[in-house]
Amino acid sequence: MTLGKKTGRCRICEKKRKTEWHHIISQHHAKKTGQDHLIYNPNNVVELCRTCHNQTTCLLYTSDAADDTPCVDLG
Repeated sequence: MTLGKKTGRCRICEKKRKTEWHHIISQHHAKKTGQDHLIYNPNNVVELCRTCHNQTTCLLYTSDAADDTPCVDLG
């Protein structure tokens, strides 16, 4: 997967800081639902700061997210 250059701005908090790529539809969910193409789709990733990324990933392990719905609405 070829990703664009990072802007250094988090898509959730909009702060300018070091960022990492986050899959909007998780790799696990994509595999589980037979949508493997999403794993390598550059339109299925966003730039998040570590704080927001950790909060998003943490939501995947709560009982509220058991239905595999997306954790964060990125508009």
